Amino acid sequence: MKVVRVMKLNSILLFLLVASTVQAQSAAVGSSIYGDFNGDGIKEYAFSVQTKSGVGNAIENGTPGSYAVYFSINSIPTIEAGCCEIILINEGDLNGDGADDISLYQAPMNGNTYSLTTLSLKDTVWETIVPLFLIQTGVTPLSPSDLEQRVYSKCGIIYYLDNDVNDENLTLIEQEVRLQ
Repeated sequence: MKVVRVMKLNSILLFLLVASTVQAQSAAVGSSIYGDFNGDGIKEYAFSVQTKSGVGNAIENGTPGSYAVYFSINSIPTIEAGCCEIILINEGDLNGDGADDISLYQAPMNGNTYSLTTLSLKDTVWETIVPLFLIQTGVTPLSPSDLEQRVYSKCGIIYYLDNDVNDENLTLIEQEVRLQ
């Protein structure tokens, strides 16, 4: 058991070393992103990792893979995301708390309807600030710039762009988020 943990830690450290030397410091969308997620004024890396391999098709008695989001410093808690593959989005400071917020754009087990949710770190707990909503891709993947525009803040109010399911063209409509 200890050997597995050491190997996992070594691969995470290797990834961070490669990411810090290869990736641009302004990366806002991808499997790894850069930002100040705890609001301490120092930027950290966030990166998605497959924590469990899937076997077969989960809809047909297979087992889905699992994913989590890890951070380059231990004081930021891991986000357990479950199934399936994740693209991370640094949303900037949407809620005005001084820390960058993070969205998880997650693949479905089957089909073309992805999910997106946005989280903010409060002390040591990740809180949902934009509830999960579905994004129908119609087989066409969204570009990083499309993903960056799905959640935003305007005049202190958070919005997200949702698909109008009553429109066969899936026109985007602006939805306001009510923070509690």
